[in-house]
Amino acid sequence: AVLAQQPGHPRAMVGLATTIGSQLGNFGSGMEAAQRERLYLEGRELVVIARELEPDNPAVYAAMLMYTPSDDLEAYRAAAENWLSHDSKNPNAFVAYALSFLLAGEPVRAIELLQRAINLDSRHAGAVMLTNMGRAHFMQGNYEAAIGWYQKALQANPAYTHAHAYLAMAYAMAGQETNAHSTVEELRRVDPGYRFFAFTALSPSSPAAYKDYWDKKVLPAVRKAGLPE
Repeated sequence: AVLAQQPGHPRAMVGLATTIGSQLGNFGSGMEAAQRERLYLEGRELVVIARELEPDNPAVYAAMLMYTPSDDLEAYRAAAENWLSHDSKNPNAFVAYALSFLLAGEPVRAIELLQRAINLDSRHAGAVMLTNMGRAHFMQGNYEAAIGWYQKALQANPAYTHAHAYLAMAYAMAGQETNAHSTVEELRRVDPGYRFFAFTALSPSSPAAYKDYWDKKVLPAVRKAGLPE
């Protein structure tokens, strides 16, 4: 409505671009390719124009990140760092920047950034933030610490399927097979159609460190836990 009345309103542009980005993230896999492409280009154009009109608005950079694919790691990290530089008190900006280090196979830096995110708002730490902290510890082979973080993530959001999946994997790698299997059963109850590789995949452009982690930790853990693939 605001855009209809004020076509050049930058904050309305960012709001619409964010809505489109969320739609693509949540429902894009069920769309026709042409529709996905049209929405992506529409949303990205809105963000680019909004950035030109209001370059100091942190929401512009949060929205821009939605249109930067994480498998282009260099571009994704630059976009996340740009958001953080404009919004240094926002825990979500730290989480996004930390993800770029997780995807690079650099868990130590990811843990530092995620801890800063948690410190900014420890009472409202979200399931994604807590799960990513667990993933960083899992990447280091510290399975007991990972289990603790995944459990915190599920306290924050009991329906977060990734936390269930990674918790099962950590249990399996820690030798707690009974807990791993019961966690997989709970995951099936939460989402009967869940498939790990439908939502998590190795990118051909992933750095060698992440590929090594994927081959030596992720794949064995998925199979040892008996996760639906």
